[in-house]
Amino acid sequence: FTFYPGTVRVPQSVAPETKNCSYSIKAEVDIPAGGAEGPIYVIGGVSSGWSLYMKNQRLVYCYNNNGDLYYVRSAKEVPTGSKVKLRFDFEKTGKEKYGAGGIGRLYINDKKVGEGEIPHTVRFIYAIDEAFDIGVDSGTPLTDDYKSYSRFTGTIEKVVVDLLGKQQAIDPETE
Repeated sequence: FTFYPGTVRVPQSVAPETKNCSYSIKAEVDIPAGGAEGPIYVIGGVSSGWSLYMKNQRLVYCYNNNGDLYYVRSAKEVPTGSKVKLRFDFEKTGKEKYGAGGIGRLYINDKKVGEGEIPHTVRFIYAIDEAFDIGVDSGTPLTDDYKSYSRFTGTIEKVVVDLLGKQQAIDPETE
C-alpha cells in the first residue's frame, strides 16, 4: 500500500491490516535544515493504535495496547537538510493467533538505529472512533510526545506499508 500527504481520517476498516502479523512501514521524507517533528503515520488514538513520528530529531515508534505504551526510539538523530528514508519493521515473534508480541526495529537510510520489544499487541481493533492519517494525528493523540492535530513539519514524499505476506482480508468471525 502506498500513501501520500493528505491521507487523513481514513476509516480503519480500509486501512492496511497491521494487526496480528509482521509488517514494514517505509517513509520517504525531506527533513529541513532545522529538523522536523511530528507524526508521519498514525492509526488509532489514546485507547489503542500506533504512531511513527519524529521527536527531538529522533525517529520514534509508539505502540499503544489499550493504554500500555511501548516505545522504540532511534539512538541516532535523523539527518537534516536532505531526503531521508525512514523505516519501522515489526516482526511478530509470539505464537498467539491474536495479540502476539514481537520486536520493533527502526532504520534511517537502511541502517538500524533502534530496537525494542512489544510484548503484546491489540487483538482485534485499535479504536472504534479513530482513523489512520499520514503526516498528522487528526484524532486523540496516541502518545504524550505530541498534541492532537500535530503535523509533521518536514515534507512527506510517500509512505509504503508492506504486510509481509499477509493478505488484506476481513475474517467475519473475528472482525
